[in-house]
Amino acid sequence: MTFYGKAGVPLSAADVESRARRRRARAEQSRVIVAKHTAEAADRWARGLVKPYRITTALDACGLDGPQVDVACGATEPEVDWWEAGYLYPTWEQVCLLAELCGVTPGFLAFDASADLDGPMFMCGPRKCDVVEPAERILEFDLDTVAACPGTRPTRPARGVVVPLTGAR
Repeated sequence: MTFYGKAGVPLSAADVESRARRRRARAEQSRVIVAKHTAEAADRWARGLVKPYRITTALDACGLDGPQVDVACGATEPEVDWWEAGYLYPTWEQVCLLAELCGVTPGFLAFDASADLDGPMFMCGPRKCDVVEPAERILEFDLDTVAACPGTRPTRPARGVVVPLTGAR
């Protein structure tokens, strides 16, 4: 089989092998990055850092609701609603299923962007756009709720405790 480069010029066997080697290296680098981000997201999940408002954001952006979401996430009705309300903490497997369903990474659900917390947020889905005021966002799960989920080790400080942004965590 003949492979071609720019302007239809046939590539030598060495050029073909060099391109294949670079392609394999990029693919491996991507796998390493995805594995690292997934491990970080799993650690954040285990520490109780999944954000209920991020679950709502992901579902609303895709226009998803109803019992079919619970089924797709390996949950029973109304567990996903309870996740959004902060009453029940999802398992890691459920977080991964929800992320896949919504087309986001598991890290998205455990990421707390300060920009999300200031002022109104626009949540648009296929059907409509809504303005969600900061007071309406459920920002975190209660530590007891997180601790009730197998495999978690909640480590957030109690409310009102100031944690410096510098230094080791």
